[in-house]
Amino acid sequence: MKLLSKVLISIGVIVLLYALTMSQDLKSLVNHDKQNYIIISGIILIIGFGLFLFDKQNAITNPQIVAQHSNYETTFKKFLPWIIVAVIVIGIYSWSAGIYNKAVSYEQDIKESWGNVQTSYQRRNDLIGNLVNTVKGAADFEKSTLTAVIEARAKATAVTIDPTNISPEQLAAFNKVQSGVSSSLSRLLVSVEKYPDLKANENFLKLQDELASTENQILTARTRFNEAVKPYNNNINTFPRNILAGFYGLKEKPYFEASVGAEKPVEVKF
Repeated sequence: MKLLSKVLISIGVIVLLYALTMSQDLKSLVNHDKQNYIIISGIILIIGFGLFLFDKQNAITNPQIVAQHSNYETTFKKFLPWIIVAVIVIGIYSWSAGIYNKAVSYEQDIKESWGNVQTSYQRRNDLIGNLVNTVKGAADFEKSTLTAVIEARAKATAVTIDPTNISPEQLAAFNKVQSGVSSSLSRLLVSVEKYPDLKANENFLKLQDELASTENQILTARTRFNEAVKPYNNNINTFPRNILAGFYGLKEKPYFEASVGAEKPVEVKF
């Protein structure tokens, strides 16, 4: 009984120390696990100390059972190595399964965030199509400018990404074509300055406002995508989780980065 109580106390201390060393930088899922580990360690410690005190009291009040306890401890020692191995195996399994399960949960958040990114960019593409049709009605409008917008929009539409297997190169390519759309659209809007009738066109003004709103939605969606990627990358990159991340095939996911020149926004006056 005394040996069992010592084993339980040792396991409780180990679990508690592991819980206390868990990172505070990760999101609520990890913090929830940390609370569970602390609760489990507390239960184990209470049982261990309870058995220890109970055994001590029995030894004092009933000296005749000391010999029996000695036999129990001899038998328990035979199975102790197997018990330790079982505890270690269960602990490793729970730990490794937790890494994978958290990655799956975070990946679902990334998929959702990426869906919002695609929706925002698709909304902009639809508005650009309507804008081009409106501008086409203006006499002698620069065809080269319209062609550049149409081609950039076509290139952006052709790029598709699977958020579960996204790579830095894929995201960079996606960012590049979307930046091309932004640049060509900015040039088109600057060119409109030469056409007073277009500037006064009610449909054009409405599309301009909707495009400005959509650009804000795109910025928000990109930011939230980065926020969804961060806990996933922390989960697979922090030690000792990175030991099993490679075994599971979990790879770091890239972040959206600011486009070149984004710190100098184009000023368009209407």
